[in-house]
Amino acid sequence: MKSVKGFTIIGLMDPENIGRQVFGLPVLSKDGAASRVKAVVIVARTAVIPIIHARIADLAGECGIAIYDVGGNLLSCRPHPARQPWRAAPGSDEEALRFDVFDTLLIRRVARPENVFDLVEGRVRSWLGRNLPFKRERLAAEQTVGERCCAPTIAMIYQELAPRLGLGATEAATLMAEEIAVEAEVLVRRETMVAIFDHAVATGKPVYLVSDMYLGRHILSDILRGKGFGGTDAARLPNLSDHHGRAVPTSV
Repeated sequence: MKSVKGFTIIGLMDPENIGRQVFGLPVLSKDGAASRVKAVVIVARTAVIPIIHARIADLAGECGIAIYDVGGNLLSCRPHPARQPWRAAPGSDEEALRFDVFDTLLIRRVARPENVFDLVEGRVRSWLGRNLPFKRERLAAEQTVGERCCAPTIAMIYQELAPRLGLGATEAATLMAEEIAVEAEVLVRRETMVAIFDHAVATGKPVYLVSDMYLGRHILSDILRGKGFGGTDAARLPNLSDHHGRAVPTSV
């Protein structure tokens, strides 16, 4: 943030952190941004930008706010994007559908994503027999890695987390596996969207799954198979994006 010159940054937008301070800036709601800013820049992976644009596009039409992507391309002059949680995959046939894994096909049975860390912290306490500030340090480790890298992975986060908690390599690996297991436990299928997904696959449409989560393709593949997507054969999973949101082709 400090390296950005020539702009007055009013705040950040993130629906999960409204009202908080992140990087020393307030996190604004959409209404809060509407009354305070002249432009919004979407800083996200390429695959996610259209999804975020769809959520805030009315800021342009109703409030005259310019919306740009991180490359400086003006998005608000384009047609209002459809508000579907699935959309045509970039560079593919118009019949192809792209589904977000989280909050579209799978949803968490917790109030906030970081509540997963509360559950892990309780298990760590029982496992190690001592209190560790897992949630606090886990969030801090992710933020630190995120400031150094535009697409941190869970392995990178745990490399940062281990010394913060005084864990050796084996303990850190076990803890990371526990977090992944808890994440899988709280995820459930969003059946209304799964029905659309199943119909698309059954009718032979090309289907792409994307995610900007730090879990990565292989972990997400395991979670999806555990939730009944693609059976047990990895080759039957639809096209699943890598961590950067690029579609990675596999056969359906």
